[in-house]
Amino acid sequence: MWNDEVILLSSVVYETDDIGQVKTRSQKTPILANKKSVTNAMLFYAAQFGFKPTLVFDIHTYEYNNEPQLMYEGDVYVIRQAYRQNNEITEIQCEKKRGVSDDVS
Repeated sequence: MWNDEVILLSSVVYETDDIGQVKTRSQKTPILANKKSVTNAMLFYAAQFGFKPTLVFDIHTYEYNNEPQLMYEGDVYVIRQAYRQNNEITEIQCEKKRGVSDDVS
């Protein structure tokens, strides 16, 4: 069941230069997830808010700390919705990131 590896991405401030500009770096947290199918109901409700989920995963609740993005099979996705199903499982709905990519190296 938990056989898909995803990498949760978050920005961490690591330095402030001489003029006060903040420099950030992506923090990568690899976790195991359960990939699910995107349902028609998900597509319908998401379209009302202007996004289209392309991936859905179940992850362990204790591993998710409101990260805004994840990486799966080399592509970066924005986490649009996170639903805590119970104390152990959180469902996250992701949309493929478009446009200029952030530094995730």
